[in-house]
Amino acid sequence: MFDYTMLNDYEFEILCRDIMQIKLNKPLFVFPRGVDQGIDICDSKVHPEILIQAKHYAKSSYSQLFRSLKEELPKVDKHRPKQYFIMTTQPLTRQNKLEILNLFSKYMSDISNIWGKNDIDSFLEMEKNSEIVQQNFKLWLNASNVLSIIQNQNVFLDSAELIEDIKSKIELFVSTSSYSEAIDKLEENNVLIIVGAPGVGKSTISEMLLLHYIEQGFAIKYATNNNLSDLKKSISLKLEKKELVLLDDFLGQHYLRLRDDQPNELKTLLSFISRSSSKKIILNSRITILNEAMEWSLKFNDLMNRYELQKYLIDLDKISKYEKAKILYNHLYFNGIPSAYFKNIKVDNNYLKIVSHKNYNPRIIEYVTKKRNYQSISPEGYYNYVLEKLDHPADIWRDEFENRMSIEDRCFMNTLYSLTDTNVESDKLEKAFNSRIRNEKSLDTTTNHFNRVLKRLTESLVTIRFKEKKGLYQF
Repeated sequence: MFDYTMLNDYEFEILCRDIMQIKLNKPLFVFPRGVDQGIDICDSKVHPEILIQAKHYAKSSYSQLFRSLKEELPKVDKHRPKQYFIMTTQPLTRQNKLEILNLFSKYMSDISNIWGKNDIDSFLEMEKNSEIVQQNFKLWLNASNVLSIIQNQNVFLDSAELIEDIKSKIELFVSTSSYSEAIDKLEENNVLIIVGAPGVGKSTISEMLLLHYIEQGFAIKYATNNNLSDLKKSISLKLEKKELVLLDDFLGQHYLRLRDDQPNELKTLLSFISRSSSKKIILNSRITILNEAMEWSLKFNDLMNRYELQKYLIDLDKISKYEKAKILYNHLYFNGIPSAYFKNIKVDNNYLKIVSHKNYNPRIIEYVTKKRNYQSISPEGYYNYVLEKLDHPADIWRDEFENRMSIEDRCFMNTLYSLTDTNVESDKLEKAFNSRIRNEKSLDTTTNHFNRVLKRLTESLVTIRFKEKKGLYQF
């Protein structure tokens, strides 16, 4: 029932600790990464009598798991616990458990000390243990089949793009204090306005809040162009019907996009939702664009002042170093950073210097953990590479654009940017692009540059979605 592949190894250890604290009715401790000496979880930091080994082997074979357990035996012999437990995301047969029991027979009474995936599933499926599922966000997400619910709902105006965006973010998501505070504000007021600098996680938190409310039975209203007229028409007037509206980057990503009639349309929408007991709305915007809109439009300024209490600023200075470290670890883990590079981040507590950096930003962390960006860097130079990008974050995009992209790629990006701040149909983009490159004498215009550029850039800087069989492109 549960898909543990969205958990990193540390998150799985936390889950195992939570389960065994209930099972054993004892407080348990998780040791810091890299200094456990064979201990993942134990009952005492000084002289442990109970040891618990967490093996996150969801994507591995049983033979790989067993080889790893053999390597643990000398460490267990060193500690000589009274009880030893093994918990793994690998499905185990009875014969598998008997083989493992034979290996650790001095510290286990029977196979009940060995928990495979099915045993963990059974424990979490019990109603009395539902709190653990709620606390572990990614488990709750999978247990609820939220993505399946989204896929089958006909209440979305544009569901395909949103689903793909959410899928790519779930495993990297860290449930921070910002997420919890945003839920509190939304529960209290029905209206939540999330603002912050680029890359701090406004869209991610908005989408994870959306999943939270889908699990509670809310239908979702969302459109990529944030067309308020369409969204308002789609909302049910039935007061008992639970609905949530998402306006992502509602003022535009690159520059202010505010029509004369938009403040009035937004005002009526917010007023209706704020008075309703079953409707909610999430809006997010870059703080610079929000401030520009408030300065440019007196009506919009009055509207935002009216909802000042519902405004939530995501301030990275308020996110703890522990939360920043979890974000860093998730990106390193799920992007498959090789162990030699990983080691360079851990040595001399280099990771602490990263999460303490004044320019720390999840978007920069995402960039430096993508293989295409660090693959030319040696493992020994990886930490310095990360630090350099944090010291000079503007250089990330300048280097990408000026030094790592071909002239036809740059022509494509300039064309796309000049056409839209949301998305543009592929045939219009192709026509404008081909017209643009005719002036580039260095390019062979008999070649289909459009398709070749798309193949390169859709892996990094450009996304495509389909609506009514038409391809739509955006940054």
